[in-house]
Amino acid sequence: MKLRWKLLLTVITILVAPFLLVIVMHFKFKHDLETYKKSLIARGEKLAVTDWIPHKTTNDSSGRLFLESVRPFADSRRDHHPSAMRMVASGRAQAGWKHDELYDGDSKKRTNIWLLIENEFESNRGETEQLREATDNGKLIFPLAYQQGFRLSLLHLSKIKQGATWLSTATLYELHRGNKVEAAENLKALLRLVGNYRDEPLLISQLVRIACLQIAFSTTWDVLQYPDWSEAELKDFQESWAAIDLSGLENVFGMERAMGIQTYVEARRAGQSPLQMISGGNASLSEDWDEFSTKIFTEPAAAFKMLMNRPNQKVWSYLLSYREELAWLKMWQTEIDATRSMEKERRIDAPLTRLRTNLKEMGPLESELYGAEVMTRTITKLASAKIARQLAGTASALFRFKLEHGKFPSALAELAPKILPALPTDPIDGKPLRYRLNSEGNFLLYSIGENGIDDNGDPRPENPTASPDQKWNRPRHPLFGRDWVWPLPATEEQILEWEKHESKKVE
Repeated sequence: MKLRWKLLLTVITILVAPFLLVIVMHFKFKHDLETYKKSLIARGEKLAVTDWIPHKTTNDSSGRLFLESVRPFADSRRDHHPSAMRMVASGRAQAGWKHDELYDGDSKKRTNIWLLIENEFESNRGETEQLREATDNGKLIFPLAYQQGFRLSLLHLSKIKQGATWLSTATLYELHRGNKVEAAENLKALLRLVGNYRDEPLLISQLVRIACLQIAFSTTWDVLQYPDWSEAELKDFQESWAAIDLSGLENVFGMERAMGIQTYVEARRAGQSPLQMISGGNASLSEDWDEFSTKIFTEPAAAFKMLMNRPNQKVWSYLLSYREELAWLKMWQTEIDATRSMEKERRIDAPLTRLRTNLKEMGPLESELYGAEVMTRTITKLASAKIARQLAGTASALFRFKLEHGKFPSALAELAPKILPALPTDPIDGKPLRYRLNSEGNFLLYSIGENGIDDNGDPRPENPTASPDQKWNRPRHPLFGRDWVWPLPATEEQILEWEKHESKKVE
């Protein structure tokens, strides 16, 4: 063969080889993805959005009725609404309803907040009652277009939290007025709201539900500081907490995975990245393809590095999308398996530790591209919700015991089986909640928290921020410290000290 033909063949090979390599990689990545999907289906996994849509019920109007009941509060000003269970020291909270004047962050002094909100709550008594009734229609079902994937409208979420916030503040308002009957009805409605809004298999929906549960937890703490509850009323609070079902995270993760699969299919068809599909963007990817086409001849190493590390190129839909979707599926399957283990083992610590280990072993694509650690934080938030449920229900039972015996029990075992059907457990390790009496005649009730270590009821932050005034490095909520505690009532001295500190802060 003549030299010029050999040179021409070499040049052609150099030019064609990269594109042949891309084609080979395309079929490999696509084959790997399809093989993994088939293995999941063979295991009984559901990969379609339609597989996870909740079944319709005979009460599909419950969501619409609830939204209508919240509408009157849309323009409510919350500038001066008191906060339930305001943390003023580590493990110590202020019951706002007890005080005629509360510290106001705007004026930097105590204000009679009740006078500021009296007209708002008195003029909305009928509307508040309608809101309570709207929470008592069984499961709250909202007609969502799940087939739209991550682009579906979720305008109802802000309304759900708005309803929870109104019921919480209304509870405190009635307690301050000494109207415990109305306060109890408001709290039970708040707990029904959390309990009935449970089957929406979306991550953001469940995070909103958990936020509402934390509102209910804080409100319950304030309510139990009221000294005049009957046995029947305390039993209602206890049973309302026990009725809240916090299972079903598997359905949420399954829907997220299914919507992700749908998004990848649509993105490949449209020549866009998943982020562009979700945001509704229609930017062209031709510039990235042009850059790759140019660099493949001049800087082949840099071109392929760009190809493998930049998912927003046009070539993404032909090649890299399959690799990313496979990583997406593996990450979510790992999360789903972890939630199943938690339900089976009735504890969170060991499955969560295994989950974190498994995610690290999967490599950087899963952990960096999709923020896998965010998903583990979701499980931690679920843990805080389960702990709040246990603490609030157990505290209600403890006050029932005190009402009958004149004092709190020396051990939680004294509650079962008369007041509680069984010894309350810590969702973290499956062992009994930690409990002991203290010298004030009150009790310390706590979970060992996220770190999985019994820190003897220490409510201080796990990793306090550097500050010259470490005393004020305290969690704003009692379920985020070394141990997760049922707060003790703050003394007047602690409240005054906190107010003095807050008044010196520069906003």
